[in-house]
Amino acid sequence: MGAISGVSVQAADAEDKNLHLTRIENPPVIDGKLDEEIWKTAAVITDLRQIRPVDGAPVSARTEVYVAYDKDALYVAARLWDNPQEVTAKIMKQGSSLGEDDRIAVIIDPFNTGRNGYRFEVNANGVRNDMLYQNNRLQPEWTVIWDAAGAITDDGWIAEFAIPFKTLPLDPEINSWGFNVSRAIRRKGEEAVWVSRNRSWNPSIVGSIEGLRDLDQGIGLDIVPGLSLREHKDYEPEHKESDIEPSLDVYYRITPSLSGSLTFNTDFSATEVDERQVNLTRFNLFFPEKRDFFLNDADLFEFGRIGQAGYAENIRSVARTGQENARPFFSRRLGLGSLGT
Repeated sequence: MGAISGVSVQAADAEDKNLHLTRIENPPVIDGKLDEEIWKTAAVITDLRQIRPVDGAPVSARTEVYVAYDKDALYVAARLWDNPQEVTAKIMKQGSSLGEDDRIAVIIDPFNTGRNGYRFEVNANGVRNDMLYQNNRLQPEWTVIWDAAGAITDDGWIAEFAIPFKTLPLDPEINSWGFNVSRAIRRKGEEAVWVSRNRSWNPSIVGSIEGLRDLDQGIGLDIVPGLSLREHKDYEPEHKESDIEPSLDVYYRITPSLSGSLTFNTDFSATEVDERQVNLTRFNLFFPEKRDFFLNDADLFEFGRIGQAGYAENIRSVARTGQENARPFFSRRLGLGSLGT
């Protein structure tokens, strides 16, 4: 009976936790210093609870998370008390996984779907990492434009970041968003979260931020030009060849839930190298999509456990291609053509 009671209490907490935000007129400088007046009046979260190692225990080090907004962006800052000499901050490359570093992370769900959302995290070096939730499953290749800074102080470390409203699809009529925040202290194997259930947190397990109004989304048009340059030269015999390939991605948000997209000569230059696969069968290979253009709104093609990693663990006899074969659209199909080539 005790275990059942504990779960019901956490479920109630998940429904009851909400934060009313203060609208500000002057944005803070994102510099890792909480010296602006706005942070003194911002909404504050202090009641984080562990999900590891002791589920439900208070966070072991004092933690204060501040949240505010203006017409242009959502601002989040955190003062994280700790021994500054023991703060783990090894990652320096932007966009890297922060799984080994102390970090602060937030989830926001602007449409209150309980399935999809966005995750932003920062370490003490100000390194940013962003991810997309598709049916509560993380898509780490997704990325958008936002700003962050971090700094180690005499009593721990500070993180500060701004998420522009022009970066994310949202409905201006919805003034309450799903929201959650987590702190990781790696040397202790500790993670503490504002709202959790059964040691988990994702867009289905969140509190809320309320009072969002009069947000500036711009005109909803993103244009991403690119240019690929390649030069080849043979010294024997004397021969030189240059090649220039322009590329263009265009996105236009027609309504909060309807977007138009156009790509020309899609650019691969910013994508990671694929894992090498050898195919000796007549079936197609599955290479996960990593190009930004095709990851935009990729969650529209994630349903019915298509490619779901947790589900696939129980059906190891089914190849990855078989797990993906019901996907209505996929952009990187490699295999035999109709003529057997």
